[in-house]
Amino acid sequence: MHIVHGLVQNENQKTKFTNGVLGFFFKAVPDDFKFTDHGLTDYHDNFLRRMLIESKGRPRAEKKMLDLTKFVELLKYNSRWTYTGSLTTAPFSEGILWNVLKNVIPIR
Repeated sequence: MHIVHGLVQNENQKTKFTNGVLGFFFKAVPDDFKFTDHGLTDYHDNFLRRMLIESKGRPRAEKKMLDLTKFVELLKYNSRWTYTGSLTTAPFSEGILWNVLKNVIPIR
């Protein structure tokens, strides 16, 4: 999964990037997967489940703010690949800062 977000321009920190992308890898695990046995929590699994439940029946045009702060903090954001790329859909804009996290997120 990847999430595209616009970068807020700051006069003190000039950047050549117009957007940033956070990319995540997921791995489907059985319903009886013991997160604690692997030194993990089920936070991400529960977060995505809640997001899915809340989006059902909601018109596609209706937008809701999504706070990924804790989601990313629990993934060791400093362990990632970063590269300059482009959007993967029209208008295929270049100058996009891609960040793909190395952590694989187990979800049920």
